[in-house]
Amino acid sequence: MCGIAGLIGWPRGINEGHSTIKKMSNSLRHRGPDDNGIWNDKNGEVFLGHNRLSILDLSQNGKQPMISQCNMYTIIFNGEIYNHLKIRRLIDVENKLPWRGSSDTETLVESISKLGLDKTLQLIRGMFSFCLFDKKNQRIFLVRDRHGEKPLYLLHLKNNFFAFASEIVAFYRISDFQPKINKEGLACYFKRGWIAAPLSIWDNISKILPGNYIEFKKNRYGKFNIVKQLNYWNCEKISIQNQNNLFEGSFDQSTYSLEKLLLEVLEGQSLSDVPLGIFLSGGIDSSLISALMQKISKKRIKTFSIGFDDKNYDESIFAENIANHLNTEHLTLKAKPQDAIELIQKMPIVYSEPFADSSQIPTTLLCNLVRQHVKVALTGDGGDELFSGYS
Repeated sequence: MCGIAGLIGWPRGINEGHSTIKKMSNSLRHRGPDDNGIWNDKNGEVFLGHNRLSILDLSQNGKQPMISQCNMYTIIFNGEIYNHLKIRRLIDVENKLPWRGSSDTETLVESISKLGLDKTLQLIRGMFSFCLFDKKNQRIFLVRDRHGEKPLYLLHLKNNFFAFASEIVAFYRISDFQPKINKEGLACYFKRGWIAAPLSIWDNISKILPGNYIEFKKNRYGKFNIVKQLNYWNCEKISIQNQNNLFEGSFDQSTYSLEKLLLEVLEGQSLSDVPLGIFLSGGIDSSLISALMQKISKKRIKTFSIGFDDKNYDESIFAENIANHLNTEHLTLKAKPQDAIELIQKMPIVYSEPFADSSQIPTTLLCNLVRQHVKVALTGDGGDELFSGYS
């Protein structure tokens, strides 16, 4: 993951704006420890900050903020575009570009430059949140992926001054921000165990909705306003439309089609210039992902699991059985009660908002283990949601 942050309509000049965005970016360094960059427009009204976790193109050719070759667009991007090589080939059919590097960020900004934002959003497959500044038309777009995998928070302050960031913690570095509990967000938390978009725990902070983008534009008084919120991809609408195109093959044909689709997705998600591993719990979802990854990998894949001394909670034996069957390079972290206790006070920092899922502690423990060995990890998350794993 990377960390993005920005100021829109900053009212107090370049020096203070530069100092503020630098503080915001520094607060997100844990999201992107490999590099950081800051950019501002010539008027000192728009400031963008980026902290980079290098996955594709580890060179300076992938550095952000990134400016398009036409010099019209500046982008900061968090996430990954899994089909970006396919999009490059599509762009090159019309007009072969002298690509500077191999990062998906460059693919994204050049696709927007050549094909437009709306067409690009229909083409790309991935998890992302990004900010795009259109210099010519003085427009700014905040964009979030289809299912909201990547976070993006928006803060609205007085006098049409906005800020955005990957995590709420960045807003604490803005002197104008005074946190006040949002009662509707708090009620949502007690009802669900988490706070649903567009709500947040604080007043004046909202989450960009999944599959949406917000457009800002200067009005005749020179102030940035929100002029549009567009739902560019709607899960419910697509599901209803596809009821008219249901799968009609046999059971064997359906299993073949599903495996083919999963392999296609994994091929894109495993595109990486750094070591990659898999969270393996021993359940159906992560075991399936591990099996398919081992099938397409030329060497033994790395798998990781977490275990506990209390046998009532320990599933590591199942993960180890799967790892042995697949002949993966497997590592199990044995967690102790003290490990969990030491992590509890760090959870608000990790999750930005109140979050009541009990898996957050072992997941964080596992992430700490895995980060010592690989930089990217695939998981079985989402399988239950897609295939009715829970009632």
